[in-house]
Amino acid sequence: MRKLLFFTLAVLMAVAVSVNLVFAAPPKILVYSKAADPQGLDPAYVNEIESGKIIVNIYETLVKYKPGSTAVEPCLATSWTQSPDGLVWTFKLRKGVKFHDGTPFNAEAVKASVERQLPPRATSDMPYASFTFEPVKQVEAVDPYTVKFILSKPYAPFLLNLAMCFAAPVVSPTALKKYGPDFNQHPVGTGPFKFEKWDHDQQIVLVKNDQYWGKKALMDEVVYKTTKESTVRASELMTGAADIIDGVDPNDVKKLESSGMKVLKSPGMNINYLAFFCNKKPFSDPRVRQAISMAINRPEVVKYLYQGYAQLANGPLPSFIPGYNPALKALEYNPEKAKKLL
Repeated sequence: MRKLLFFTLAVLMAVAVSVNLVFAAPPKILVYSKAADPQGLDPAYVNEIESGKIIVNIYETLVKYKPGSTAVEPCLATSWTQSPDGLVWTFKLRKGVKFHDGTPFNAEAVKASVERQLPPRATSDMPYASFTFEPVKQVEAVDPYTVKFILSKPYAPFLLNLAMCFAAPVVSPTALKKYGPDFNQHPVGTGPFKFEKWDHDQQIVLVKNDQYWGKKALMDEVVYKTTKESTVRASELMTGAADIIDGVDPNDVKKLESSGMKVLKSPGMNINYLAFFCNKKPFSDPRVRQAISMAINRPEVVKYLYQGYAQLANGPLPSFIPGYNPALKALEYNPEKAKKLL
C-alpha cells in the first residue's frame, strides 16, 4: 500500500500587518477564507473538517486536547476519576458556565447531549456516535455539577474521544427542544463565539461571546467565507479581502511568502493512499500489491507534485495518532524488483 502524509497549510498576514488591521477601527472582524461550506453545525451529525473548524469555536467538550498534543486537560469538566475496573467515569463540572441562550450548563445538559446519541434515540446519520459512545450503557446526573458515565466494557480511548469536536461537544438542551431538526442551523453552545448567521455557500458569521467563562476572544466577529478555488483564496489574502486562508495549493506557497505572508505548516491527519479489493484478482496476490507500491516513486511525488509539503507515511496512521508504529518500514521505490514480482 502506498501512502503519503500531507501537510495542512494555513496562511495569515504577517504580524505587523495584522496589528494594524486589528486596531485600525472597531469592530474587530477577522475574515477566514476556506474551501467549502460545512456539512452542518450540529456536532452529532457531522464528520468533516470544514464543520469542525467552526464547531470548535461555538461548542466545548468536557476535556480538550493540550496544544500540539493528544493529551487532555480540563475544559467544561474540572476533574475526573475512573473506577478500578474501567467501567465508571465520574466528571466534576465547571460551575458558572452558561450556554449562548442564557441557560445554565450542568450535568443534565451533558446527559441530554450524550443520550440523544445512544440507542434507541441514535440515528444512522450520527457518524461519530457509536465511535465515541458505543460502550456507554448509562449517563447519570449525580448532582447539578457531577455526571457519571457507566460503560458496558472498558474502553481505552473513551477520555480522548470526549475531546473531539464531533459527537462529544455539549449542546444546549433548551435549544435542542426549541429548534428540533433545525438545531443544525441554530447552534447553541458554551464556546467563545456565538452563532450569528449562515448564508449557505457564502459565509458563516460568529460573534464574540461576552459572557464566556474563560479567556475572552480577541475578535468581535469572525467571518468564515467560502471560496472554492485555492488561487482565488490566495488572491483574497494578498489583496486584503481575507485575513486567513487555508487549503493552500503548494504551488502558491512561495508566492505568498514573497508577498509578506506568513505560512503555517504542520502535518495533517489525512493520509493519501491506494486501496485494493484484496478479495479480487489480481489484487488478492500480495506480490501484485507490493509491486505497485515499489513502482511508485513517492519521494519524487512529494518533491515535484507537492513542492516538498508532504511527508512519506510508513503506515496507515499519522505519527501523532495513538497506535502509530515508528518501526514500520515502507517499501522503497524499486521498479526492477516490481517487474520481477509481476
